Amino acid sequence: MGLAIIEGTECEQVLQHYRINVWVKAMGFISKMAPLLTSERLRDHFRSLKKKYEAAAVEILNQIPLAAEPSLILLQSILSAARLMRYLGNMTRSWMLTSQASMIIVSLNYHNITDTIPRTETEENIHDCVYTCYFFDKTLSLLLLRPSSLPDLKVRPTQLVHLDPDLPTSAMIKGIVEYSELKGDLLNVLLDTKKTIGDTEKANILSDLVARAHIIHSSMQMFRRRQEEQSPELWRQIVREWPSMDFNYYSVLTTIIQARSSVLKSRLVCENCLYSAREALITLRGLQEAFSSHTNSIDSYPHFLTWTMLLFPLAPFFVLFCNVIATSNERDFHMIKNITDDLRQFAEANASIGKLYKLFSKFLDLCAPLVKGNPKPSRSEQPAAALSDANTAGNTEGQVASHTDILARAANADQALVSLGSTDFAGGGPTAPASVEGWDDSLVWDLFDNQPSLGWADSELWNVMSQFDS
Repeated sequence: MGLAIIEGTECEQVLQHYRINVWVKAMGFISKMAPLLTSERLRDHFRSLKKKYEAAAVEILNQIPLAAEPSLILLQSILSAARLMRYLGNMTRSWMLTSQASMIIVSLNYHNITDTIPRTETEENIHDCVYTCYFFDKTLSLLLLRPSSLPDLKVRPTQLVHLDPDLPTSAMIKGIVEYSELKGDLLNVLLDTKKTIGDTEKANILSDLVARAHIIHSSMQMFRRRQEEQSPELWRQIVREWPSMDFNYYSVLTTIIQARSSVLKSRLVCENCLYSAREALITLRGLQEAFSSHTNSIDSYPHFLTWTMLLFPLAPFFVLFCNVIATSNERDFHMIKNITDDLRQFAEANASIGKLYKLFSKFLDLCAPLVKGNPKPSRSEQPAAALSDANTAGNTEGQVASHTDILARAANADQALVSLGSTDFAGGGPTAPASVEGWDDSLVWDLFDNQPSLGWADSELWNVMSQFDS
């Protein structure tokens, strides 16, 4: 594509498709390369270059006829446009473009692929498009709580991922596609508004999803450790990428356990939900602190936000907000507050970050009166199922752990979460620890039963409430 653009060997319409594909790729490459730049002049150059690519790609997107006859090049262009919108934080438009791409895949019958071994470069490109669209479709649909657009595939989407195993990010890419399969199953449960799935069956499905999430996460942890030991040079290139995978895991895990808690009304499961939510925010806070310590960024806002808190479910924030309402937990309040305060400086640089900042600020306004003078939480804030592993885990209360600390204790904590079986469904479980005593109120459970979505950030309700506050 790049050579065709330089030499102008294709017609203008085809070149337009090529340009948006190449320029969006270039934008991502420039952002990832930025930490390696030591010259201020180089940073200024690439910052300007990225802005030019961004403006040109948006302009081309507005010119591409999305209703044109379906073709592979049109599909590639629309998926690049969806990726562009994700870079810009516009997840709603990214979802709409992904829906368009899904329709093209169906029109071209790519969703019925059964042969997972590509024999030509074209077939490999088709496979790339299908698994990319699958990832976008399931991830964005869960984020926005909307039905997915892409029908079920005839093969597992991970079978369509053909990457060089020596590529540093190969395990990450396969991992996020595996998580996408899990998200699709979770979405089916969350959107079951007609109650076609019974509570017992739903609880069992969600328990299975917890176990599957742990298997994916454990597999990636093993790959990460092996990569660090065997290829330290490659490890240093992508060490900043791994925490985002942890946030993905804990964010999805929180969403699953929250749904299961709502079904079972179990305070034991609720405690584990709180634990995974805290781990998600600890990981995100670590990313924020790492970004603030780097002076080589060429972006006006942290690029990692577009593939963490803007891309994955908001359940961790909402779960801790509910816990502050229920128990006046000061630690959880300050955890949300620290992340929200850090977002403020980027609220004007990116509209979506600005909306999230307003949403989380409203959460804080609503629960702030409940935490004044509240004592610090006790050790009972360890998940109930993981208390026996507290000493082994080595988790220091009240501190934001480093990424290394999270890795060190992940195995024990995650295994405790997976050990949640169906026993709490039958008998109501053990007595709740002190940290969830406030959850006896049925109104708190009514609040907790809501599944948060990114659409909340677009709601005009917050503006109305602000007017009442003033």
